Amino acid sequence: MKHENIENQLRTIINDKTKNDETRYQAIDIAESCKLDGLLNDISVIFQDKSEAIFVRKNAGHAINNIGNEIYIKKMKSVLLDDLSDDIDDELKEFV
Repeated sequence: MKHENIENQLRTIINDKTKNDETRYQAIDIAESCKLDGLLNDISVIFQDKSEAIFVRKNAGHAINNIGNEIYIKKMKSVLLDDLSDDIDDELKEFV
């Protein structure tokens, strides 16, 4: 599945908020499966963005946990110390 231009193709999808949430979720899954750490910043932005759907943010959290370095994992955990009132089912708290 991994090829020369996949990172750029996935970045376009991951960052395009006009795309369907499920499409962006799948793009994050592919980035995680291919261990594309060059997309960690893009994925981290999604995790931090309270306007994103919780299931997409949760998937971003899984990707960060699996391919992220210490810097991105610390960024993710700092988000979890903020107000998580939008996470009514505590789906993001598993990353604490």
